[in-house]
Amino acid sequence: MKTTTAARIPLSERARKVPDSVRSFLSLAMDDLAARECVSEPADQARLSGLIFEVQTRREFCYLSNARVQVYRSSAETWIEHWVRQGEAVHYYLDIGGGYHASLRPGIEDVSFDIGLGELLLLLQIHRFKQRVRRVYARGVRFSLVIDNLCAHLINDIEVARTSAYCARLRGLIDRLGLSGDVDLFVESEHFSVDHFEWLRAKTPVVPSARTVTRKEHETVERFLGRACDITEVAERFARYGVITKISGQLIDAQIDGLHITQRATPDTICFRAYPGGDSRIQSGQVALKTTAEGDVRPVLLTSHNEREYDWYRADSSDISPARLDSVICAERLARPPDPTPKTRL
Repeated sequence: MKTTTAARIPLSERARKVPDSVRSFLSLAMDDLAARECVSEPADQARLSGLIFEVQTRREFCYLSNARVQVYRSSAETWIEHWVRQGEAVHYYLDIGGGYHASLRPGIEDVSFDIGLGELLLLLQIHRFKQRVRRVYARGVRFSLVIDNLCAHLINDIEVARTSAYCARLRGLIDRLGLSGDVDLFVESEHFSVDHFEWLRAKTPVVPSARTVTRKEHETVERFLGRACDITEVAERFARYGVITKISGQLIDAQIDGLHITQRATPDTICFRAYPGGDSRIQSGQVALKTTAEGDVRPVLLTSHNEREYDWYRADSSDISPARLDSVICAERLARPPDPTPKTRL
């Protein structure tokens, strides 16, 4: 049986070589990024919007059932038809968070501004989606990744300079993968200022909720802060979150000219899987590669809620081109997860 020690040792002390199975997974991903789909015969233009929506809602890219995606069909096809009529790539705007990753161990490990496996697999998903669409529509798709880093600053006090550096590193990865013609960034701080938020926030006072904060909500706030906090602070930040995200949505929606999608479905936005098999937001933790008992390698999202269920470590992957990520996290589920312990563990 595996020990539970591994998951509690600082990442810097657990650097290892990438296992062969993980290296093979990453090499195949790099091959996929280099592949170019043959364009099929053009489909009937009157049917194109429906055909593209059907590609978008395949299990490969969407975790919703066929019945559940129908509520989004009309608005999505309207945008798709708009771009098809112009003979251009269909433009999607995908929210990917505030320009950082939540801490896996708040109070022990800070939030992260590194570019990792989550970003790489997201770009792979986008590339695969474009190639599938090109089977029915030669122009394919293009993506703008929306980074609401002013939200991160105003809600969680995350420095804009640090999220801007994350954006620069992500642009570097997009470049190295040869995807700059298909993917760009829409960074909140490059279009708006804190003054825009403050002017609108003055019209919407923050009113703390009277309801009791749940344990899960408390832990969620802590992981995005990277530290412990009390219930009073959690309630204040939740109230702030409601106002700031509403203002951010208004500002961004007024600027974008494409189909707005999210990693998790909302009443207004359909979902897009950020990594193969995913149904979570990559900014909520770190995407790792899990080796199953059968030897298969699959992506999994590690968060402060589940990281103790895995033996995980960071492995040097800087030699795997063209991504050249500093490291990837490798994980194996523990045969027997450890008993819950106080958050001040280690």
